[in-house]
Amino acid sequence: EDEANKLQNKLQNSVDDMLQRVDRDRIIPRQKKAYLRMADCFGSLPTSSTSQKSRNEIDSCLQKESQVMQFIMNTVQREMGEFQNKIQRCSMICKDDADARYGYNSNNSVGIKEAEKFMH
Repeated sequence: EDEANKLQNKLQNSVDDMLQRVDRDRIIPRQKKAYLRMADCFGSLPTSSTSQKSRNEIDSCLQKESQVMQFIMNTVQREMGEFQNKIQRCSMICKDDADARYGYNSNNSVGIKEAEKFMH
């Protein structure tokens, strides 16, 4: 396995670890709160005379809590997309710098070894 793949795997493992921590420490506790609040939306079940009004209140309460969770998930997805874009731009800049410094030639083993050193 070459150095670039090792670095890529290390980065991927770090990102995976970070996402697991975010999920465990931030998202899952917030989901739990949201679901408990959704259950609370049913706190007092409607009587027959107020069933429509109470049903609308329940639906509104449920929608509010689901919107909070959707916002959180969208934020995580957006941030990960931005992070991925930054990594891709960084990778392209490194590749362009290595190509400019050492010349691109897939048969040039000296240039490849120098480029791998450059990535450290």
